[in-house]
Amino acid sequence: MKIAPLIYASILFLLIRLVNDVPMGHNYFTHSPEFIAIELMGLIGGCYLYFFAANRWIRICADRNILIALEYLVVVIFAVTLPVMIMIVSHETPFYDYLPEIVIPVTITLLMSLLLYTILKYGYQKLREKEAQNENVKTELRLLRSLYHPHFLFNMLNTIYFSIDENNTKARNTIEQMADFMRMQLYEDDEPIPIEREILALKSYIELCRTRYGDSVEVSASIDARYPQDRIHPYLLLPIVENAFKHSGGTPKRIHISLMRLPGIVDFKVENTLPEMKHDKIMHDASGIGLKALRRRLVLLYPGRYDFEERSDSGLYSTHLLIRL
Repeated sequence: MKIAPLIYASILFLLIRLVNDVPMGHNYFTHSPEFIAIELMGLIGGCYLYFFAANRWIRICADRNILIALEYLVVVIFAVTLPVMIMIVSHETPFYDYLPEIVIPVTITLLMSLLLYTILKYGYQKLREKEAQNENVKTELRLLRSLYHPHFLFNMLNTIYFSIDENNTKARNTIEQMADFMRMQLYEDDEPIPIEREILALKSYIELCRTRYGDSVEVSASIDARYPQDRIHPYLLLPIVENAFKHSGGTPKRIHISLMRLPGIVDFKVENTLPEMKHDKIMHDASGIGLKALRRRLVLLYPGRYDFEERSDSGLYSTHLLIRL
């Protein structure tokens, strides 16, 4: 059984008695045993409930990007309601008879609750940062273990390029685009880069897919390249485009890619047609491993600074990513 809520209840009780009773010369223990028991049990139970609810609320706010004003408003309402409910249960007289007496207990409970919530929130953020560091270490180890294969393929692409006849410009251009794309993947770490480099990788990938799929897929792209020096972690946009090409269907297959820019804002939307199948299967198939990994990276790299939505409607699957850099 966790002892922190019990310690918090003891501190809260002592503070209320110290501030409320001592200046007025009141002796709290002159109340009936039933009154004291109800208030003490209510206080202890309320503190355990507060710890449970606060920790859950911190996680919900972090996962759903809830505004900090709304986040703390809920804390204030909970912190005010709890002592009022305890006093209503413990007092036998009507609520309005002792209304002036609750001002100090409610104020102290509110201030302590806000302080405790901020401490718990800071501890949770530190824990998330530690998890992110551990995840980065694991990712780096996986990348190092797999590094041989991209290097091998990259060297093989160069060999194939120089073995193609110079007059076959289409094949040479395709190999060159693929080599450039792989070079960026090989020599780019996971530190923020100028977004113009991310856009370059995105355009290269789109062109490769156009070459691969030809006329079987209608591809339209609107790429806003303004504010090129804004920095972003690499390869956050490519998994969405890759997912669209992988799961596009219908007749004809269509993919629309849109990147809108404002200073410090990346607004990225991808829409693709889907094959005819049941809605549940569409959502299961379209949201593949790449998008699940992308969600995890966003949580670690941009906590509280992104919105990511997927939607399937009338044979269209759309993905919307908004990042506040």
